[in-house]
Amino acid sequence: MELKENFIFILLIFLWEIAAGLELYPGACPVINPVEKFDLDKFLGIWYVQSHYPFDDEPQLECQHFLYQRHSGRYYEFELLLDNRFAKKVMTRSTVIRYVDGTGGVEVKRRNSTYDNPPHRKPIPTRPHRFTMFPVAVEYDSYVVMITCIAHRRGHYLGAWIMTRHCKPPGKHIMAAQNALMKQEVEVLDMIDAKQFDCDVYEW
Repeated sequence: MELKENFIFILLIFLWEIAAGLELYPGACPVINPVEKFDLDKFLGIWYVQSHYPFDDEPQLECQHFLYQRHSGRYYEFELLLDNRFAKKVMTRSTVIRYVDGTGGVEVKRRNSTYDNPPHRKPIPTRPHRFTMFPVAVEYDSYVVMITCIAHRRGHYLGAWIMTRHCKPPGKHIMAAQNALMKQEVEVLDMIDAKQFDCDVYEW
């Protein structure tokens, strides 16, 4: 009976991972080399995701972009994903973030989500309550590359994002960002296109 319950538990975890769009990679997390003295104030503003490795619900949605702001001494990340097919807002998420000088990472402290789920008619999973994104390359007026990794007893989950200041950036910015990922030994050919070229820019 106990063996059967364990099997069901493992199966449910496996099915959730598939539904969430998570891919489990073998081995330990790669060594991540973040940029030195990342300036969170220069980083503030709008960033458009151009391509990514899925970390949660991202395979389900398109036109992902972020707004980073500072209020009363705190830094916030506001995330917006649009449903391109139905031209309507699907999800917004707000997060308190902070830069940790000791690790070189941007720590996500808390995430609040609101959903406009129909017409999807399915649950949208969210990221872990806390995780850290590491900026491995940044030009504050053009592009940034973020990586995160979460250890798992059977391997690790890897998330990576190439983001740009402009919805339709010049190719040289994408190439520079891809080169930065390859230096971290992260494959870029299998990254998912965020399809920003088919999106109407949402005005914050």
